[in-house]
Amino acid sequence: MPVAEDVSSALKLYVRSIEEAEDLALAEKVWETTDAASLIWPLGWERGWRNIRKNFYETVMAGRFRDRRLSIVGEPVLRQFDGFCLLEFAWDFAALSREDGAKVATRGRESQVWLVHGGAPRLAHVHYSLRME
Repeated sequence: MPVAEDVSSALKLYVRSIEEAEDLALAEKVWETTDAASLIWPLGWERGWRNIRKNFYETVMAGRFRDRRLSIVGEPVLRQFDGFCLLEFAWDFAALSREDGAKVATRGRESQVWLVHGGAPRLAHVHYSLRME
């Protein structure tokens, strides 16, 4: 399977990992599960899979939200290099607050670094921010 198809499939798995954030085994199929992984997001800078797992997946995604939906907006842009790919895309996120059931909706943009050293691509880095347009 060509790299672009592999990363496209991996992106779909990443989306599922957000929507099904309680299933940490699913997230571990997506991410590089070492200290090399990182996530920069509006709530912080997570270094290493353990911090991403705890702070992003467990505390925020699974802990604060239910009925999560992450939708990719438009066509992602993929740039291939030797051993890794850069992926850029916009997204819409919708969920219900676990605290009070209120609707939550955010729009963002994201860049990702995927390692592609044979086997399934692994997500090594994410940087996302809110989209205001």
